[in-house]
Amino acid sequence: MAVDFITMTQIVDHIYGILSASTDISDFLTVDNSYGSLTVYDNPNGFSPPSEAEAPFISIYRDKCTQGERVNEWIYKVELEIGLKDSATNTVGDKVEQTGLRKVEEFGNLVYAELRDNMNCNIEVSVADIEWDETSHPLYLAYYGLIIRVPQVIGAQINL
Repeated sequence: MAVDFITMTQIVDHIYGILSASTDISDFLTVDNSYGSLTVYDNPNGFSPPSEAEAPFISIYRDKCTQGERVNEWIYKVELEIGLKDSATNTVGDKVEQTGLRKVEEFGNLVYAELRDNMNCNIEVSVADIEWDETSHPLYLAYYGLIIRVPQVIGAQINL
């Protein structure tokens, strides 16, 4: 029996390929800022997640997927955990800003744009729920909950 659907592993591998091939991401981390090169984790151990020492990193977590013969589209939910180490501050008048939170938001938006713009064929990143965590200063974390939709078209062949 032939498998006629895209697996979650294929989606995760596709995301990894986009992230690792992006010159915009690489330039943001190494040229525009001095964060170092990116490490991407595929579903890391939840009891020992990447830490400040591994930053910058992106962890890809599988959440859930909807597949089947009677659905109009396959839906994959993936969470990205994005981590940057940044202890810098910026003072504007009497306001002191932790630049790491601003940088992880900027970086997360760049990652989202790269994925949205570089998915193959008619695959769509349709939603991004975003949360930030600044409690591990100087490690700043952003969580992007992505919904990836693959419409079912009779007779179409979808490749990643």
